[in-house]
This record gives sequence, C-alpha cells and structure tokens, in this order.
Amino acid sequence: MKILYVITTTCVGGAEQAMAQLAQYMKEHQAEVRVLSLHTPGAVANQLIKKGFQVDTLDMQSIPTPGQVWKLRQIIKTFQPDIVHAMLYSAIELCRLVRYTCKFTLVTTPHFDMSRQPYLLQAVDRTLKSLDKISFAESLSTAQYLIGHQKYLKSKVYLLPNSIDRKRFARNFEKRQTVRTKWGVSLRETVFICVARLSPEKNHITLFKAFKQMLSKHPQARLVLVGDGPERENIEVFIASNDLTGKVILEGQQQDVSAFLSGADVFVLSSNVESLPLSLLESMAAGLPALVTNVGDIPRFVEHGQSGFICKPGDNTLLCCVMTELAVNEPLRKKMGERALQIAEQKLIDNNKAYQKAYEKLVG
Repeated sequence: MKILYVITTTCVGGAEQAMAQLAQYMKEHQAEVRVLSLHTPGAVANQLIKKGFQVDTLDMQSIPTPGQVWKLRQIIKTFQPDIVHAMLYSAIELCRLVRYTCKFTLVTTPHFDMSRQPYLLQAVDRTLKSLDKISFAESLSTAQYLIGHQKYLKSKVYLLPNSIDRKRFARNFEKRQTVRTKWGVSLRETVFICVARLSPEKNHITLFKAFKQMLSKHPQARLVLVGDGPERENIEVFIASNDLTGKVILEGQQQDVSAFLSGADVFVLSSNVESLPLSLLESMAAGLPALVTNVGDIPRFVEHGQSGFICKPGDNTLLCCVMTELAVNEPLRKKMGERALQIAEQKLIDNNKAYQKAYEKLVG
C-alpha cells in the first residue's frame, strides 16, 4: 500500500504529531509512505526525515500559487498513492482542488480547526466535501460539527478518537527526579504543567491569573509551560509584570514531553476551544489529575471530582480554588491520578490499527 500524507504544517502540534505517529505505524506495517507539508518543514517533519521518510514541501506562504498546485498534482501522479490522506483545512482544500484534475482516493481529517475558519472558507469546505471518499473525525465534537454544521454525510464520517502510546508516557520516577532537579524544585513542591501551543485559544492568561491567586495561599508551587507559539512574547511580558518570574517555567517546544509529565503533579489546560487534546491523553497515561475546561470531548475523558476538575472557560476564580485544593491535598492528587490512569486504560484505543483497517477496506 502506498500512502501520501498531505498536511498544512509540520510544526509541533496535536494534528502534526498524530500524523507522524500514524505515518510511522504504517511504515512499520509495510506501507510505502511519503509526507508533504504545504508550508516549510517544521520540527515534526525534521524528525520524520531523520527516520528515513521522504518529506516534500510546497513552501506555501498563504494562498497557493498555480506552480504549487501543479507540484502537488505532479507528486500525486508520479508517486501514484493508493490513498492520499489530507489533514487540516488548507491541505484538505488544496487536495480537493487537485482531485478535480486527476483521479485518486482522497480521505481527510479536518480536525476541529474547521470550526475556527471564516464563514467563506467553511462554505468552500461544504461545497467541495463530496470529493472525499471518507472523513475521519478525531473526536465526537468534530464529528458532530462536520455532520451538523458542514452537512457531511453521516455515512462518510468515521469517528476515530485521538489516541496515544500509553507505555511511552508511563510515570518514570528516575526522569521525575532528573527534571525536578533541572527546574530547581524540591519533592515537597507542587508542580502544575500545561502542555499546549502558546496561542490565543489556549487562554493561558486565565491560567496565570488563577495561579497567581493560588500562590498567595500556597507559595510552594510552580507552573511549567511546554509549548511555543505566537503568544510567547505576550506571555513573557505578563510573567515579568506580575512577579511570576521563577514561578512560571517556560520550556518551549519539545518533541518528547514524557519526562516533563513525570516531573509534574497536576495537568492543567485552560483552553477556550478544544477537540480532544493529545496532551490531556498523555497526562492521563502519566497518572496525573487534570484541571481542564468544559470544551470539546474533554468532559468525556475527565470525570469531574474523580480524575480531576472541570471548569468553565475563563473562570480563573474557580480554577484558582481547584488548583489550591490539589496543591495542598497530596492524597487527593494521588487518588485522582490513579483514576485518570484507569480511564486511560479503559478508553484509549489503538487508533493506528483502526486507521490501517480503514485504509485496507478502502483499497479493497
């Protein structure tokens, strides 16, 4: 089987990491795999190249040029994939455009970023969606959006929730000691960790306000941010102007977050919009209680009061209260972490194998 993965970017993000994991799995199962990034290759692409993958790029800036459209068409014609799997809005629409000019089996994974597109681009998607053989939804909220708002045929939407390799994120106490030493944090201090792109929809400011309030009652705590993005400069200014320097640790973009999760005590995510974030699933596999917002599929994986607490987006007062509770209550942290691990074991399927079966059915 020959598969061409076409994705808008290859920076470190949930969709990009999911693509890389799937590409690796299919290659290990005898598929011939090739990857194309619309934009200049990022960290995920560089890792794939090191592993021997052929990664092409269109070097797009914004709107594709006729030459870039032609290049994609030529790659498809010369590679002759059994399946072209397009992920994220721009990659999907470009592949649909090329699909008008040459025949190939196109499957798509829109991810929930479709809901954040302007109305006109959503209308373009509704117009071109019939060119897909099937669309994979990484969460129930995405599936509902595609069927209810974008008018996708229910028979062509395949719900395949995000998943991870649980063993990779299992708690490691040697890594825990190493990373806490690096942070200058004692074993008595409570470490909250947020793994998310530094972008507006993640609403880090609400998290910082809650954390600052909490510090007045429980100063023996740290907040670690793993990720990078367009809000980094604003975040650095907020940290400096609110006396949070040294209390908030910016780790930047990381390929492997397992050690950081092992070093932390509580996972926290204050997003305004989410689908089913990989970082939440990774934290569950690491046995961390989760403080999250009531968005997307998150409430389907976090049991309020059992494996963590669910807050309304933007409610820094409630978030401060539950952060304080978990900061001072180690037995509760342990109990909730154990429940999070149980949920991970029960709910996280091997979606790579499910993708493989779906591909085989499509190829016939």
